[in-house]
Amino acid sequence: MEKKLNKIMNSENIHLGTRRSLKQHKDFLDNEYKEWLCVLQKIVSEYKKNIGAQVSELNEKEYFILSKNIYEDFKGNHLEELNISNVLFLLITKHQIQIDDDIADYLEQCYETINKDKTLNNVIQKINEVNKNIEDIGGETGSWDSDQNNYFMEVYENNIHLGDEMICDILKNGLSKNESEILEHIEWYRKFVSCNTLRNKLLNSISIINTNDQKKTNLKIQEKKQMIQLWKDKKKHESEIKNKEAAQMKKDELRIQRKIRDDIKKKKELLQNELNKKKEDMKKNKIEKRQKSILSEEMLQRISERNERILQKKVQSNANLNDDNNEKSKKQSNQKYMHVQSKLLSNTGIVN
Repeated sequence: MEKKLNKIMNSENIHLGTRRSLKQHKDFLDNEYKEWLCVLQKIVSEYKKNIGAQVSELNEKEYFILSKNIYEDFKGNHLEELNISNVLFLLITKHQIQIDDDIADYLEQCYETINKDKTLNNVIQKINEVNKNIEDIGGETGSWDSDQNNYFMEVYENNIHLGDEMICDILKNGLSKNESEILEHIEWYRKFVSCNTLRNKLLNSISIINTNDQKKTNLKIQEKKQMIQLWKDKKKHESEIKNKEAAQMKKDELRIQRKIRDDIKKKKELLQNELNKKKEDMKKNKIEKRQKSILSEEMLQRISERNERILQKKVQSNANLNDDNNEKSKKQSNQKYMHVQSKLLSNTGIVN
C-alpha cells in the first residue's frame, strides 16, 4: 500500500494540492500508525508472556482484567487505523485519484465500517452513481483519446457561440474525424459536462477531517476550555474575594457609622444632661436666691424688730433708770430735807 501511494504521489499528472494532501496523510501513516503498531506489538508480546508463561499464576479476575485491557488497546488501535483509511478514502474520492483497485476496495471497506454520517454516505453514493453514468456514456474522454479530446474541448469552449456546424467544420480541419463522429462527440460532451458539474458539486461538499489534526484541534479546544474554565474559576475566586472584601468593608462601614451615631447620641445625651443640669442648677440658684432674698428680708425685719425692741428696752431701761434716779434723788432730797428739817427742829429745841 505504501509503495502504491508513493507511485501515485510521484505521478506527473497529479495535482500539486492533491500530492501535498496525500503526503500529509502518508506522513501521518508513517508516524502515528507505525507508533501505535509498535505499541501493539509490545502489548501482544506482553500478552503472550503473561498468558503463556504465567497463566497459572493469574486468578480469574486478574485474567479477565488483563484480557479486557488488551482488547481495549486492540480496539482503540484498530479504530485509529480505520480513521486513517477513512480519511484516505475521502481524499482519493474528493480528488478523483486513480489508484489500484485492491487499495480502493480496502479503503472503501474501512470507510463503510467506520462512517456513520448518513449525509456523507448519500454524497458518496451519488458520486458513485454519477461516475457510473459517465462510464456508461463513454468515460472521461468519450470514444476519443486524451489528445483528441483535449483539442476538441479547447475548440468547443472557444467557439461555442458560433454553433455546432461551425465547430464541426473547424474540428474536421484539425482532426481526422468525420462530421458524424464530431456531432456524436459534441452530444457526449454536453452529457459529460452536465454529469461532471453535478459530480464537482458533490465532491466539493465532502469535508475531509484529518484524524490527527482533529485530535490536535480537540486537544487545543480542550486546552482552551480548560484555560477558559481556569480563567472563569480565577475570576470567580477574585469576584468572591472582592465580594467578601466589599461585604466586610460595608460591614465595617456600617459598624463605624453605628459607632458614630452612638457617639453622637451619647454626646447629645451628655450635652442634654449638662443642659438639663445647668437648667436645674439655674432653677435651684433662682430658688435659693429667692429663698435667700426672702430670708434676707425676714432677717432684716427680725433684726429691725430686734433692734427696735432692744432700743425700746434701752429707752425703757433708761426711763426706768431715770425714774429710779429721780426717785432716788427725791428720796435723797427728802432725806436731806428731813435731815435738815430734823436738824433745824433739833436746833430750835435747844434754843428754847
